[in-house]
Amino acid sequence: MALFPKAFVASVVFAMSGIGSDASAEDALKALVTWDALEVVSDRPEVIERVDSILAGEGFTPGMRMSAADSRIGHYCTRLESVFGQGAVQCHPILQGGGTAILVVQFDEGFPARRSQEIPGCSVGAQLPSEAQDALSRWQDLVIQKLQVSGGDPMSLTEFVNNDHYLDYRDVGLHEAASALHKAVATEFDVIAVSSRACEPRVRSHAVAMLNYSGRPQDALNLAIARIADPDEEVRNESLRLTSTFSSYMTPDSRSEMVDVYCHLLRSPSFFDRNKSLAGLSAIFSENPSSVAKIDPSCLDLIRTAAVLSRSEQIGGYARDIVRTAVHSSRLSNP
Repeated sequence: MALFPKAFVASVVFAMSGIGSDASAEDALKALVTWDALEVVSDRPEVIERVDSILAGEGFTPGMRMSAADSRIGHYCTRLESVFGQGAVQCHPILQGGGTAILVVQFDEGFPARRSQEIPGCSVGAQLPSEAQDALSRWQDLVIQKLQVSGGDPMSLTEFVNNDHYLDYRDVGLHEAASALHKAVATEFDVIAVSSRACEPRVRSHAVAMLNYSGRPQDALNLAIARIADPDEEVRNESLRLTSTFSSYMTPDSRSEMVDVYCHLLRSPSFFDRNKSLAGLSAIFSENPSSVAKIDPSCLDLIRTAAVLSRSEQIGGYARDIVRTAVHSSRLSNP
């Protein structure tokens, strides 16, 4: 399960990653939420229509109320596997905050979407500093509490990079948690950098998540970019998140290279790959709208398709923003 507030850049995969405490994740899973939409990650309308039809027949409808721990979630995925094949379907309840969620259905279509245990040349035995791990867990527990348990305002989690070059929040509690995380990560930066190449994928993903709070954006970007092609979906998710958040620190050449990387990952069947790639493209084009004119036409076609077919803000929202930027840029270039 994942946490993706609509108006918020940070997307924290807390149940899959195990960052927060078990108690906090369990509370979030048990909370009743309104299911805004069914998001089928596919570029084929007929596949989306088929999934819609199957799950409607099983009783899933937008606007229904149930918890993410409800046994019906597992039943929906089992039903889809009976049609599309065992192991061919993944279902993710995405908690958005404000008591809402979406159900994501994605397909295994050749990209490395499932957890892989090791990477070539990994750092054997690499571990995370306990103080930094504790600080990361406290921060995540607070995120869960504010969005799911207390029904807080998702806007309170809006992120920004502060003057000390790490992620910060308007919310006082989250600001204090981010400050404590920054101190712990800055002190042990070299250890965390090594852990970003750990053999254990969960250690890698937590290490990259910590780098958002290091206060060393250039070094953090270099480490995250090295993990963008990681075989593990969660590690890619954290790496892409960091590159989109700190895109303003990239050189023009790096931004150009990242556009190609993001465009490649738009072909991934993973919700998380597509979400973060579109977030990265949106960040780059927001800083330099004219650069959208240089994007490969095939990539722009993928973005237009996502803008039409996606029902989520995490994919469709970003895609529609980029399409609007492209249309505006084209009008300026061809008045």
